[in-house]
Amino acid sequence: MMSYQILLDTYQLFVPEFLYSVTGKEELASGIENWRYIPTDASIFELVSKDMGQNLKETKKKFLEVGCGVPIFSYALKKKYESLLEVHGIELNKEICDYVASTYFRNEVEVEYANASDYEKYEDYDFIYLCTPIKDAEAMNKCLLHILENMKDNAILYLYTTTYYDPSKFSIGCKMERLGNNYLYKMIRN
Repeated sequence: MMSYQILLDTYQLFVPEFLYSVTGKEELASGIENWRYIPTDASIFELVSKDMGQNLKETKKKFLEVGCGVPIFSYALKKKYESLLEVHGIELNKEICDYVASTYFRNEVEVEYANASDYEKYEDYDFIYLCTPIKDAEAMNKCLLHILENMKDNAILYLYTTTYYDPSKFSIGCKMERLGNNYLYKMIRN
């Protein structure tokens, strides 16, 4: 199954139900065509999953999605690399964490209620994905610096930003490259 299809199927199954549970507005929950925000750009998922696949061998690796919300990205990666990847997420919104804990996801993706800027377990992960959930540039800088300082050596951070945010000033001690023709950065801690 194509990565995009895994992502779309997951989105269609869980996001409408979540929207209805939070808003109570059935028109928002009636399906993908009525919801304007698609949480994960399929081309970004393709780039990250392909790059990760090149780094997955026989030993199971650990993946963390920072600011995962309803963990569609993590779930789709788990489905793609089931035997090679253990997936986790952290989320600052308690309501979303409670929702995830009450759904099918509770058995698929462990989501922890945590603040990314002071999370203490980054060194446990081989791959970290951050889709700039923080709109304030200063707070984003603090969060990114905290992640990079606490990652283990040779861990990979995928940073996706839809803005003109430039993470290069934080690349000291990291090898950094852009993936694709967009704002997806791969940072490997040396």
